[in-house]
Amino acid sequence: MLLLAFDTATSMSTVAVAGEGGVVASANEIVGTRHAEVTIKQIAMLTADCRSDLTHIAVGVGPGPYTSTRVGVATGLALGKALKIPVVGICTLDAIAAGVIHADRTPSEDFGVASDARRREIYWAKYRAESEQVVRVGEPLVGPPTEVIAAHPNTSWAGDGLTRYPELVAECEVRVIDPAFPDAVDVARLAIDALLGGEVTSATSPELNSHGGDGAGAVPAGAVLLAPVPLYLRRPDAQPLTKHRVAMP
Repeated sequence: MLLLAFDTATSMSTVAVAGEGGVVASANEIVGTRHAEVTIKQIAMLTADCRSDLTHIAVGVGPGPYTSTRVGVATGLALGKALKIPVVGICTLDAIAAGVIHADRTPSEDFGVASDARRREIYWAKYRAESEQVVRVGEPLVGPPTEVIAAHPNTSWAGDGLTRYPELVAECEVRVIDPAFPDAVDVARLAIDALLGGEVTSATSPELNSHGGDGAGAVPAGAVLLAPVPLYLRRPDAQPLTKHRVAMP
């Protein structure tokens, strides 16, 4: 098994090629909103000598901003179709949580992961470390950071979501831990472990509609492998016109 993994659901563009024996190559870059430009170049560079050997693609499906998340998922589906290999989705928050575990910073209690959702909100989920593995507790959600912190006191948080609210973090004495962003190496590890364990996802090559899944994207309980459909958790700001008003001269 040789897997291409990448995630564009945060301001980080991260790409990795990995197999059962470990990581072959990886690249990470803070890109802001330049995912379409940078991620394709990273993929081309890392797969130049092994493209024909790839057996799977794993792409971070968010939750994340509409445009950047869609760039990653659309790229994964296009490559999967061109190479004729399966494409699976990985929750971006799961990848960040896996980074906490794999960096040997395993908390002794449940911890949270929060990423920036804009609109003064965060995407978040709770996690538990079990036997050097990370287990998501519930589904990913979106909400105001004040409400999330109040509902989960004494919780450590990874991700970049709360770093954007330093005054709130200081006032509530929140412990922010690394990593701030997902790493494609962790996307790859999650996907490879799940695939080798026999986990499957019910949709491996969906067609994106005008909303990239209409903001849906399901996260079945206990699932690691998701359908490669953007997990927005809410509808995008831009909506198609449903009615056209004709102005008479």
